[in-house]
Amino acid sequence: MLKRLSFIAVSALVIAVSCKKSEEVVTYVGNGLPLNSNQVVPVPATPSPASGSLNATYDKNTRTLSYSVTWSNTNDSVTAIRLHGPAEPGFAGAIVQAFINSTSSQSVPPRRKTGSFSTSVSVDNVLVKEDDILNDLYYVAVYTKSSGAAPELRGQIRVRRAE
Repeated sequence: MLKRLSFIAVSALVIAVSCKKSEEVVTYVGNGLPLNSNQVVPVPATPSPASGSLNATYDKNTRTLSYSVTWSNTNDSVTAIRLHGPAEPGFAGAIVQAFINSTSSQSVPPRRKTGSFSTSVSVDNVLVKEDDILNDLYYVAVYTKSSGAAPELRGQIRVRRAE
């Protein structure tokens, strides 16, 4: 009787442990985030009339940060779009990912003063860290021909867990 009860208990435990629970899909989203010259560091002497918006999504399961930017009315044509971090608002961060105007497959759109751009980056916890994304420590910068080494526009990536 004890053997039989032990067998049933062990069998139930094996079944319970071997059942795989489906993974919960966890996504973080930030839509309509501002892209403007007020966030540029150092603050430009003459603020740009340009504006734009930033949409970002972080998929915790695939460990992918996707973002898209739109801009209009820049002082000159866009020459580069870069992901920077880690850096809090008001501070500059290192370049993490750069896209320049070229013939490569990962380039910004043709040089123009109005446009949009979308891409994704793998979150490897070395160059791009999940904790830094969730703590709003990355930003996208839009560079133009006339802005030189400083961007004309900047938008801090702020994502919150999607319900």
